[in-house]
Amino acid sequence: SYSMYYVPALIQTESYAQEIIKGVAPKINSDIHQQRVEARMRRQLLLEGENRPRYRMLVDEAVLHRVVGGPSTMADQLEKILERERSRKATIQVVPFDAGAHASQDSTFVLLEFEDSNLPAVVYVEGLTTAQYFERRSDIDRYREAVDYLRDLALSLRDSLSLIAGLKKKYEQMGPAD
Repeated sequence: SYSMYYVPALIQTESYAQEIIKGVAPKINSDIHQQRVEARMRRQLLLEGENRPRYRMLVDEAVLHRVVGGPSTMADQLEKILERERSRKATIQVVPFDAGAHASQDSTFVLLEFEDSNLPAVVYVEGLTTAQYFERRSDIDRYREAVDYLRDLALSLRDSLSLIAGLKKKYEQMGPAD
């Protein structure tokens, strides 16, 4: 997955997810809000099983600096990212600010590829009011190309984790005020 604006849903803490969902839909009914948060948390169980998918996140550096829910929420969120990496449930790389213009600066997306060769790859792009799924070969190839470029521009895994750990410490030092 590649995200420009917020931590991908499969790695969000509950408090971070609450803030993101409310931020996107400020007038959302409280029951629907809670259902969406719960659904997001249940989907994360996908990364807990023995046959879990390989999950690679590429995130724009802005995702880590955008304070969602306050410093405490951000510190907890960054710890969850680090824990998912330590437990090998996800891999993360950060596309740094100094990468400049790049192949996917106008799109957040998930590229789903399957080991079963009978299942074609699919790209999921989430928008404000709708989601799109792309299945055409030319679309898939373009998104694969974007992933390759992003991976090349991104910080190494070690440098990405170092940046995340440093920002986590900064948020912890800012205090618990949410």
